[in-house]
Amino acid sequence: MRILLTGASSFTGFWFAHALAEAGHELVMPLRRSLLAYKGVRAERVSALGQWGTVVEGCVFGRDRFLALIERFPSWDVLCHHAAEVGDYKSQDFDVCAAVAGNTRNLALVLSELRRRGCSRVVLTGTVFESGEGAG
Repeated sequence: MRILLTGASSFTGFWFAHALAEAGHELVMPLRRSLLAYKGVRAERVSALGQWGTVVEGCVFGRDRFLALIERFPSWDVLCHHAAEVGDYKSQDFDVCAAVAGNTRNLALVLSELRRRGCSRVVLTGTVFESGEGAG
């Protein structure tokens, strides 16, 4: 299956990419920034992603370059949306509305374009690293 995997630079996203590639899936992994913009352990992760599929730098979910990426391939099987703008989400100043807007930018158009190319599956992921995650 051809899978559009967002968020592959994160710890969990990296392991999603590894497991999906090992299972024989074709991965396309957009990254928000250039490879050189990542530092430390995250830089190590993104440099390893290329062994498991196609990495597309500077490709933010829902923006023009992301939509062009969808159009670049004749078909898609799955969107695995793991990317999230979270920043300092524990801060009193964290802008929840802006984060949600960024995480879902042009969502209807993204889903429509993927569907036109045969995609009928969406996997929306979260994290289990926070106490009470998924509780409501």
